Amino acid sequence: MNEDKIYNILLNESEYDKYGLKLYNYLKIVTKLSYEHLKQTDQGINVIIQDKYAWAVIAMKLHILKPLKQLVNLTGKTWYAGKRGPFYRREYEIFLNGKQMMVGGSYSVLLNVIDRSVYRKRELPFEELIMTDKQLCEIETSFKEEISYTFLKEGKILEEHIDALGHTNHLNYMKFIYESLDDDLIKEVNTYNTLDLFFQKEMIKDDVFTVNKGYLNNNLVFQIYNKTNGEVAFTLKLSNEEIKVC
Repeated sequence: MNEDKIYNILLNESEYDKYGLKLYNYLKIVTKLSYEHLKQTDQGINVIIQDKYAWAVIAMKLHILKPLKQLVNLTGKTWYAGKRGPFYRREYEIFLNGKQMMVGGSYSVLLNVIDRSVYRKRELPFEELIMTDKQLCEIETSFKEEISYTFLKEGKILEEHIDALGHTNHLNYMKFIYESLDDDLIKEVNTYNTLDLFFQKEMIKDDVFTVNKGYLNNNLVFQIYNKTNGEVAFTLKLSNEEIKVC
């Protein structure tokens, strides 16, 4: 498994609306890519490793070079790009007709699914993937800014939102936000080219949450707040950054 292998990424009409690809499906694209990369190993998405561990994404950045307005099929590359403390790095490079349409990266932690603790030892308890020393963007691992938010919508975590790890599947956070938007906000989110995603706290079945929005300088920020435990579960920051095409 190396950075030169090309994977096919198939999309379907249900992933679009009248504005183009729904915002949360850009996250779905890289999730599909990760799945293809890892499915030949015992470390795949939502796979419990050695009956005890699983990978959990804690932060991600996606640069959209070419927004998808109509149904297309894509190709992509992904690779393991090393670690920083307990954070393990992965890169994503997505192509449309052979040209970059999105690049990004993520940090994940190894989660003990029994006691929900983060694995912090230097050596992994299983074989580590081969590292490629190539990173496509800069990623912050946390969002700490204090800003004012306005309420958009309230929701509740249902059984259908829960994955094999017993918590809300990471794709649902973005879906909750998108489903809270009216047409004007959908048009606004589609004016940004960069998504910073921060998965801050797990949510479990029956948790009640709110979706909220605010602004930080020229950035649009969405927050999912878990009313059940009084903690921020997820933050999405949308911005416009200068993106270097490789």
